[in-house]
Amino acid sequence: MSQVELKLGFVLIGLNSITPLCREIYYTSKYSYNFKRDGSDFSVSIMGALFRAGQVTIWTDVDGVYSADPRKVADAVILNKLSYQEAWEKSYFGANVLHPRTIIPVMHYGIPIVIRNILNLSAPGTMICRPSIDENEGSQHLDSPVKGFATIDNVALINVEGTGMAGASSEHSVCFAVPEKEVEAVAEALQSRFLHALDAGHLSQRGYTYKREDCIRALKAVHSRFYLSRTTIAMGIIGPRLIGGTLLDQLRDQGNFDLSRWRELVKEEGEVADMQKLLTRGSFGTLSYIFNNFKGTRSLSEVVSEAKQAGYTEPDPRDDLSGTYVARKVMILARESGLKLELSDTPVQSLVPEPLRAAASAEEFMKQLPRCDKDMAKQLQDAEDAGEVLRYVGVVEVINQKGLVELRRYKKNHPFYQLSGSDNIIAFTTARYKNQPLIVQGPDAGAQVTAGGIFSDVLRLASYLGAPL
Repeated sequence: MSQVELKLGFVLIGLNSITPLCREIYYTSKYSYNFKRDGSDFSVSIMGALFRAGQVTIWTDVDGVYSADPRKVADAVILNKLSYQEAWEKSYFGANVLHPRTIIPVMHYGIPIVIRNILNLSAPGTMICRPSIDENEGSQHLDSPVKGFATIDNVALINVEGTGMAGASSEHSVCFAVPEKEVEAVAEALQSRFLHALDAGHLSQRGYTYKREDCIRALKAVHSRFYLSRTTIAMGIIGPRLIGGTLLDQLRDQGNFDLSRWRELVKEEGEVADMQKLLTRGSFGTLSYIFNNFKGTRSLSEVVSEAKQAGYTEPDPRDDLSGTYVARKVMILARESGLKLELSDTPVQSLVPEPLRAAASAEEFMKQLPRCDKDMAKQLQDAEDAGEVLRYVGVVEVINQKGLVELRRYKKNHPFYQLSGSDNIIAFTTARYKNQPLIVQGPDAGAQVTAGGIFSDVLRLASYLGAPL
């Protein structure tokens, strides 16, 4: 028998709609039969099965079968290939591109059905056929094992559970769906039928209904989680100066973001923000840099000025010298260790000289700071005379359940003695690391390092939300 191809045609009615004109069976290129307007997809499927057609093509007004209702999920994708069973399930749960009965006649003979868009001939459409033995065959393989999601509107779930349901299911409960408008009638029927069991506490019943917008949000969430759509993260950068600008450069260098003109756009369209209404960030390696370089004949004000020019400090160095940022890091380590500590529970030794804490501006503070070098120079000299160094440290005492931040002195045999640059160091003293602490060391200040840490957090968040990385 010659190859037979079945096609469903349309005619345009008006400007914005299309109506089925005919379903036709083509015997090669010589013969055809017109089902006319009273035909159906089911009729074509039957004829395709009778003639053992090589393929049944149904022309419609969409590009194929979507992974979800595109009216509810904007990121829904066209599924290149579906099995008969998968298409059957999607049709049953609301995919109105194809009626479930259409699949039955051709499924027995393994005849594929292709859904195509008469208005977009370049779209390959969706092929419904038997699953391939080789799951990776061709380019139509879908990475996700889940092919689609759907919601059924105006339906309520009734759950009946309790010891009186023993044997009914593994969880001693039965859940079933009813039309939403019949919830009260079903509840009354259950109350009447199981009155004694309900009164005795052997059974309980609950009804669950959800708002339509909540169902749509849930549909979008699970659709995104199974990689069927892009994961979108909204991220704002306030004041793209040193750290923010470096982060934007790192994002640009990945090649997936059009950020080639971000500096020009900031100059052209940027707006001045009221910083009193915004939260500030912290750079935790600043004090490491200061005390790693505060030695010999160098003054504290000189080192702080150098750190500020290098971009290691906040615009106002008092934010760093106050020790608050180190205290926050102590809180993170304490809570990771299982302690329930608050920032207010941690004593913090501020390095901001008392007379300069009320300075009107950062410029005024930096101008007055050299006048207060004498006291810190004496502490440095005393430490060096004893063969020690000054280090500003945060301490978490798990046994005593407390944390503190203060300036300490360390001898040459201590790991903190060898710190340099902007490196931070953490020493873990535990039952297994009692004689020699476990050391974690690395840079924790500077635009590249800080921006890289933020970038890492963005990737971690994207992975948590389901993005394939």
